[in-house]
Formats: sequence, C-alpha cells, structure tokens
Amino acid sequence: MGYQIEPVEIGADSPIRYRFGLVRLDEKATILMVTFDGTAGEAEPRLMSAVVNFGVSFVEPRGVVLDLRGLSYAGGDRMSATLDAARRRGRAVVVVSDLCRAAITSLVEAELMARPEEWVFDDPDRAIDAVAETVRRRS
Repeated sequence: MGYQIEPVEIGADSPIRYRFGLVRLDEKATILMVTFDGTAGEAEPRLMSAVVNFGVSFVEPRGVVLDLRGLSYAGGDRMSATLDAARRRGRAVVVVSDLCRAAITSLVEAELMARPEEWVFDDPDRAIDAVAETVRRRS
C-alpha cells in the first residue's frame, strides 16, 4: 500500500524557542540547562515538557536548571509537567524574570507543594550553585 508520510517538525510553529547547555561539574556529573524564550500559552507547556524530557533522557544529567528569564508565562497548572520532567534526574531549579516570576512561584507553591526559595532564582549562577551543591552532597 502506498501511504503518504507527511513530514512534521514538532514545535516549529510554537511561539517559544529553546536551547540546551551543559555545566560539567566533573567527569561524571553534569547539569543540563534548558533555556526557553517566547510566550507560553496553554499548549506550550506540553512542548516544553517534551523538550526537557528529551534533554534529560539524552544527557542523563545529575540536575537541571530551567532558564525561563525570556519566557512570558502568566500561569496555569500545565507547566508543572515541565518542572516534573526537570526533577526526574535529581535536583531541579528555575531561573526567572519579571515575565514569569509570579506565575512560577505560585506554581511551585501550589502544584509542587515546595518552597519557592529552594526552586526559584533570579540569577543563573546562584541556580547552578544550588544544583551543584545538591549533586556534590549526593556523590
């Protein structure tokens, strides 16, 4: 039978963009940084969760930093799947800006039932330090 396979580029029409980065703590321990920019509506957290799952599965990091400073996010509980995906491999934290701070802080408190001061950071270096400290303690 001659099925027609239509190519698809997942996320190509999304208003968000993403990129990956690695922080190597030593030969075995890495922290994955996933940066998202753009505007997150109702559908984007699904893409974000898939991106984080992909990165975590491929890199197998000891911790994850989600850099959302360039992401406009007003709220909603669907973003909890993205945070859950990030913490699958150990410690996870989020770097925020005024574009998303209130919504992420509320999500961490309400959905994850966690303390925002342990999850939410304004400075990427401090966020990496928090993850690195946990990774080193667990090694």
